Amino acid sequence: SAVATVAIAVAGIVAPILHKRASKGTEPTRASLVNVPTGDDPSVSISAKAGRVTVKTVPDGADVFIDGHNYGPSPAVIDGLAACEHIVSFRRRDFAELTSKFEVGPGESLAPTYRLEQLMGGLSLKTSPEGAIIFIDGKEYGPASPALDLRNLPAGRHAVRAELAGCHAYEADIEVEGGRVTARTLELVAIGFGTLYLESDPAGAKIFVDGTAAGVATEAISVEHLREGNHKVTFVMEGYEAYETELPVLAKDVTTHNAVLKALPGQIDLAAPKHAAVWINGERRGAGPQAFSNLPPGEHRVRVLDVEKTVTVAPGKPVTATFTLEELGLVRIVGGEFTMGSDQGWDDSRPARLVTVATYAIDRFEVTNRQYRRFLDEVKAHGDESWRHPDQAAGKDHTPGTWGAKGTTTEDWPVMGVDWFDAYAYAKWAGKRLPTETEWERAARGANGLTFPWGNESPSVGEPRANAGGTDGPRTVGSYPSGASPEGVFDMIGNAWEWCADWYAPEANTRSRSVRGGSFWTHPYEVRAFDRASGAAVKEPARTIGFRCVADVESK
Repeated sequence: SAVATVAIAVAGIVAPILHKRASKGTEPTRASLVNVPTGDDPSVSISAKAGRVTVKTVPDGADVFIDGHNYGPSPAVIDGLAACEHIVSFRRRDFAELTSKFEVGPGESLAPTYRLEQLMGGLSLKTSPEGAIIFIDGKEYGPASPALDLRNLPAGRHAVRAELAGCHAYEADIEVEGGRVTARTLELVAIGFGTLYLESDPAGAKIFVDGTAAGVATEAISVEHLREGNHKVTFVMEGYEAYETELPVLAKDVTTHNAVLKALPGQIDLAAPKHAAVWINGERRGAGPQAFSNLPPGEHRVRVLDVEKTVTVAPGKPVTATFTLEELGLVRIVGGEFTMGSDQGWDDSRPARLVTVATYAIDRFEVTNRQYRRFLDEVKAHGDESWRHPDQAAGKDHTPGTWGAKGTTTEDWPVMGVDWFDAYAYAKWAGKRLPTETEWERAARGANGLTFPWGNESPSVGEPRANAGGTDGPRTVGSYPSGASPEGVFDMIGNAWEWCADWYAPEANTRSRSVRGGSFWTHPYEVRAFDRASGAAVKEPARTIGFRCVADVESK
């Protein structure tokens, strides 16, 4: 193969090099010589009078001139060069201009590489104020006191940084020219200070600025003498999400910020009888003790059976809502054996016998007009589909037929003039049920089988014990405390008849439910605690029938 003489200094190869600085009049110099064999490139068709030259430089990017013609930046591929000697030169910013020769024979391919020499320059730096520490391309060079002179810096752009206490850092890219010293004065700007004026909504958050406690914002607070720039500010308050922000501080200025905190959800821990039906904000939520979590702070309506409370939830904290049997208007009746019926009673209450009943709770008072009106409001709003008995026709108006007459809607009187379906629907709405005759009689007679709730004495003995015997009308429930049962259940005799869950069945195929206890119209001698009656047989008229409810509770 042919041998070409080339200028090269790569990977240990050094060839003849003529190089000069960019300035005019500089004489070329010669480097040591080696011979570099060249090969043929079968992929290129080379005429007998032409060759191919691939010119490379270290670094790339130098403008390539061959015989005065510009062939673009290196690496450059030139085809069709005449088979002869050629002059090549290179120009690249911040590097010395290089000129050399090469010879290409007919059909030859050359790939010479040329290493360019980087020019060197200098910097003379001063700072104002003086004494700042100088960094060039990340390397510390010391203070400018009063100046910092640096030589033998490669020509080109350099990242310069100056740091001085009390001033903002100075940063700039400075051009170093080959063969020259560039002088600069770096003007540093003094750091200014400003103020943050901070408050929280709600008030009372602890405030941290850049991690340091700044105070409690019971009122707006000022954080002064803060270095200008951005500062991380955090507001912390129990029950609320931490609030973080970055606030700008300007020199000799005040930045105001009001942090609106987001409350964490709260929780209601409900303490209630085990089997008592529960609602929260109108939604049925099972029965008995439970926890309502992830509640937004504020007021929530908690209902157990037919008693509702407004419970205020604090952010991020649990609050306990307690519903005792007493608050629910219930009296606990302990299960066990008792004597039901009587051999001295009417035929439908005979014989006296021992029966067993499970533990339950019964309303202390008869259901009042006030309580029943709440039920009617719910029916008007939602219909009675969820509460009506399967045998009741849809769309029933549960308003008592007697309402509207004088005194019939007095709030604390027993609701009267309701049929059995009305009583059933109310009890289900309240999360309760109607009592069985066994449960009603046990609550009225006590565990020892009394004749009347207050004992075995005649109703005429002592003070009045019941609103009965043909008085002028109902009374406020609980008006006769001396007539209460042993467990404290009121008005089991008189005031209003009370529906029970059972069919009244002294004979077959009856279609009437039982009522117990008599009303203000009935003499107590006619309605002892064991006496029974059919709702259809009440002739006083039926406007005197009301009811009370029972609830299932846990046995102790």
